[in-house]
Amino acid sequence: MARTRALVESDLAKASKLMKDFEAKLGGKPDKKTLRHDAGWRRLRAQVDKYKNQLHFIDKRNKKPEPKA
Repeated sequence: MARTRALVESDLAKASKLMKDFEAKLGGKPDKKTLRHDAGWRRLRAQVDKYKNQLHFIDKRNKKPEPKA
């Protein structure tokens, strides 16, 4: 069974919130160099990217075909 758009959007919202909370725990807006070397942040970032990619393919799957002229 395919995942629905609503389910993926809710997962994306949760993962984005976790990522923002993690950044806040590190002290506001840490520099990218620090974040790149933090395994926890990389894991959260990969999860967010995965959900964004799933949304892209859900849209692609549900796209209506263009009518031929």
